[in-house]
Amino acid sequence: LAAVLFELRGGPSWRWMIAAGLFAGLCGDILLLDLKRFFIPGLMSFLLGNLSYAAAFISGGDFFQPAVLLLVLPCGVWFSSLRRRIGDEKRRKVLPALFVYLAVLIVMCGGALSFDIVRGGIPFFTLGAVLFMMSDSMLAWNVFVRRTPVRDVLVSVTYYTAQASIAAGAAAAFPPIDAMK
Repeated sequence: LAAVLFELRGGPSWRWMIAAGLFAGLCGDILLLDLKRFFIPGLMSFLLGNLSYAAAFISGGDFFQPAVLLLVLPCGVWFSSLRRRIGDEKRRKVLPALFVYLAVLIVMCGGALSFDIVRGGIPFFTLGAVLFMMSDSMLAWNVFVRRTPVRDVLVSVTYYTAQASIAAGAAAAFPPIDAMK
């Protein structure tokens, strides 16, 4: 986060949105250290982070790339599969919120893909967004369907690699401010 903030001096506004997403993720990590007291605020923090990323990617690219449509079908199949496997009525009540969260992830992934297509180069943002989708999917599957023995390791690796990839994308998108003078 500090490295991205250092690179932001005078940079485009979408890079500040990336920094806001990184900060929201950090806040979510801290809040979820106490699940009993701060579970909902932690989830809201992650949602705000994903919304910040989505806004950054959309403002920096052309969201209506045909490739974005490739994201909708697999996500719809995954959500449908998850919905069918949830038997507990209490857990079924969260499906609308889960659907909204998934929609935000789809928009974030689509925006990242569009941004990377327009910009070219190494697709750091797409990689980060897809890794977020994987991380959150593993969490949802673990909570709503079946516990996985190595979930914590898999979720941590995909989540922190996603954050690092998005930060690297923000830092690499433009040359440092000093190099542009």
